[in-house]
Amino acid sequence: MNKIERVDHVLAGIAPDRPPLSLWYHFGIQHGTGEEFAETCLAYFDHYDFDFLKVMNDYFYPAPEGLEAVGGPSDLARLTRFEVAGSPWREQFKAIEIINKTLRNKAYFIDTVFDAWQSIHRNLAGENMQALMDHHPKALLEALEQVNQNLIAYCKVSLGLGAAGIFLSIPAGAPAVFDLCQTLRPQAAGGRSPPGQNDHPARSRQGSVFR
Repeated sequence: MNKIERVDHVLAGIAPDRPPLSLWYHFGIQHGTGEEFAETCLAYFDHYDFDFLKVMNDYFYPAPEGLEAVGGPSDLARLTRFEVAGSPWREQFKAIEIINKTLRNKAYFIDTVFDAWQSIHRNLAGENMQALMDHHPKALLEALEQVNQNLIAYCKVSLGLGAAGIFLSIPAGAPAVFDLCQTLRPQAAGGRSPPGQNDHPARSRQGSVFR
């Protein structure tokens, strides 16, 4: 059984010869080129002989020109839609193209996307995130929607370049995510009661989606 057959069996609910295996790693080379990143990913994949490759995405969420950090509603308003193919993510897309050419008909690979909350928190707002949630919930929700639309556009490009699926990283166990339900959304909606337990936007910490 080859690598693709092994994954296909699992996705079809059929027992494979053994469970397909893959691991991932933050290589810390997000300031390099897409070609360098692809070479590192493929060398890692080959060395450990994984069954499929999870491509990490360490290129930062593209910030508007001149914006060093998101600290208030005026900064949040600058987080609008943009053309993802021409953004700094183009290096990730270069890597995806190279990886697809190398692994085509040999193994699947999936791309990694960090959800909108993480994209703003990790790359743009940092320690300001809680204050934004407490004092500017409507502006933050609007920014989250804009970022989410850019992430959807990113996923479409990645899938179009050959990724077999998207691994969506969601920090559902983080206290701030519970705040997102219990504090931010009700405030933005005009003080309505917090959503019920079944309304929580994410139950698992992370998940992957194959096409």
